[in-house]
Amino acid sequence: MGEVIFIIQKKMNNLNYFKNLINLGNKFYPKEIFISEKDLKIALSFVNKALSLNFDPPETLLFEAYLLRGKINFSLQNYEESILDFNRILEIQKDNIMAYFYRGKAKKELMLFDESLIDFDMAIKLNPNDQDFLIERAYLKSFLNKLPEALDDLDAAININPNNTFYFIQKGNIEFQIGNYGESLKNFDIALKKMSDNDLDRYLLENVHRKFAEEKYIENLENLLNSHKLI
Repeated sequence: MGEVIFIIQKKMNNLNYFKNLINLGNKFYPKEIFISEKDLKIALSFVNKALSLNFDPPETLLFEAYLLRGKINFSLQNYEESILDFNRILEIQKDNIMAYFYRGKAKKELMLFDESLIDFDMAIKLNPNDQDFLIERAYLKSFLNKLPEALDDLDAAININPNNTFYFIQKGNIEFQIGNYGESLKNFDIALKKMSDNDLDRYLLENVHRKFAEEKYIENLENLLNSHKLI
């Protein structure tokens, strides 16, 4: 009986230690845009220590640890290592949405664009209402010159969050690339209405992007009118 209690207590100690290490990893990997390399390496050391324990943690904690290490490695630009962590998750749980999403991002950085697109497709299939997934896929499709498909993803993201100025700017840029200058202007104007007067990006949007779209729109309109005069 005493031996059983000892084993249970040892498992609980390992579990608590594992949780503590993961919490420390999360602490040094906060949800901020700019994270210092020093903090990232500290976070990575805690997660590595947790995963090196001779202990089988609950599956959900194991996924959390691999996902966290994958994201840290991604931030450190260790893309191959991050993919290995996301692979480990998907080997155990084939419908883990976040593993597909982050693996897609890592593959995009490695210029494995077709594989990246497959992962984004899978993440969106599992959760079609996540605007972050849609925007990442829209950006990739735009890069691959699949512009109508990129617009479809942007429209879906706008339906989910119509207040995001960035979405309208991106849509305006893609419409410009396609040659739909009137639609480009319309989306830039929507974005400008949503921006404050002291927004740092406002000047660029208004005096560069919108100006070019307006010039091309007027040029096309004049060409169309002139062509009718010649008929």
